[in-house]
Amino acid sequence: MNKNRFILNLAFILGVTFMPLSAAMVYAHGMVNDDAQHMMETGAAETSAALAEEEREGKEVWDKLQAKQVSCEQLTDEDFEVMGDYFMSLMVGSSHQLMDENMDSVIGEEGNEEMHIAMGKRLSGCDTSAAYPAGAVI
Repeated sequence: MNKNRFILNLAFILGVTFMPLSAAMVYAHGMVNDDAQHMMETGAAETSAALAEEEREGKEVWDKLQAKQVSCEQLTDEDFEVMGDYFMSLMVGSSHQLMDENMDSVIGEEGNEEMHIAMGKRLSGCDTSAAYPAGAVI
């Protein structure tokens, strides 16, 4: 039951947050010039590798929390951020990177990090009332 509720909450948060952004990206996709497209493609592999590492780290933290090897009080904002990345990857899979790029453009890189921290805190159950960053569409 808790797993289903977790997935439902995550789906709602991500759907409400990113559906308007996805539509904007589809519209704007045809407006990217060749140079910009090349820059996005060459940086994508590096970004994907870094994101995959954050997701892996998030799964490790989540597994330790579930196994009671660590407590919520022992976790840092960095731990919550990578857990937020992991939770987001569970819901959106390969679209995670695109969603991160969308969030960066809407609420900035710092806001994106704060969003992942809040998601990590809320969805892990450590702080279900953690505040989302200003400007986030929730």
